[in-house]
Amino acid sequence: DLRFEQNIGIERLKRYSSPDYPGWGMMIPDVLRMKRFLTEFEQFKTDGTLPNLSIVYLPQDHLGGGVTSGAHMADNDLALGQLVDAVSHSAFWKDTLIVVNEDDPQNGYDHIDGHRSICLVISAYSRPGVNHHFYNQTSVLRTILHVLGLPPMNQQDARSPLMKECFVNEPNM
Repeated sequence: DLRFEQNIGIERLKRYSSPDYPGWGMMIPDVLRMKRFLTEFEQFKTDGTLPNLSIVYLPQDHLGGGVTSGAHMADNDLALGQLVDAVSHSAFWKDTLIVVNEDDPQNGYDHIDGHRSICLVISAYSRPGVNHHFYNQTSVLRTILHVLGLPPMNQQDARSPLMKECFVNEPNM
């Protein structure tokens, strides 16, 4: 069994961070990260509680490291599928939104092209199909804040469009 020691640099975040979730490292498979998350998720199901916000990073969509690009992507896709499968078959599904940002467009273009980034919106309330409305990372943040019932943090995210076209009013359980 592999052991990981987290070094959370922000004291206030330590109590909200999983000590068993592997930190950044491209040699760590995403399916191993997901195994750790799913262990915690089983405890959430047992307790009947789930944090209002969970950030699960699966960095193998970045490529690089000790295996081929195809192996990285397959690992990333499998881990994401395991996450969606577990959550969508739980009692939490009706109240859960999973937002997936692939790669890291950061503050503009990176080494390929900032237009190639995708965002998956996975929920019982997701509108099926492809949405061609323009959204950016700040739209994702504003939508998450809105779902959590929190106000915008500043003018930048206050003026970003909500991703309302991604959702329907009636859930598809």
